[in-house]
Amino acid sequence: MLIVFLTMISSVAMAGDRNTAYGMVCKDLTFESDRNKCVETIRPHSYFDDQALGMCAAFTFDSNKIQCLGLIGGKQYDAYEIDACRNTTFDSDRLRCLQQNGRPANNRPCLPRQEVLGQLQAGLTDLRVGNLGTVDKRLQYLIANFSNPSCQ
Repeated sequence: MLIVFLTMISSVAMAGDRNTAYGMVCKDLTFESDRNKCVETIRPHSYFDDQALGMCAAFTFDSNKIQCLGLIGGKQYDAYEIDACRNTTFDSDRLRCLQQNGRPANNRPCLPRQEVLGQLQAGLTDLRVGNLGTVDKRLQYLIANFSNPSCQ
């Protein structure tokens, strides 16, 4: 049972929104003009893959961070795609990798009923033990997948 639970959790794609993107990347930029450009870059997107956001935040130069946000906005990545991009040598290769991989977030597959029930049950357990961050991520994931119009 524990193995099934861990497997289910590891396959969950976490998602952020504009506020998450701002907090992880834009907020700590050095110059006000860069923060403004960053905000303008994230404005058109309502979905940001958390793992891809982590990659954007890890870039050394603010210009690469901002460019990265423009490439990942509205896209969902599988873990293997993020790993492949992380394992490239140069920043320009990482940016190209993020651009070439992923898929539009609104093309997420519909969740099977059993997965939804499993996520809700795990979320209830996390809530009872006080893991509010995990509960928040689970609910964001479920809401994002139920926002897919083809799942109606």
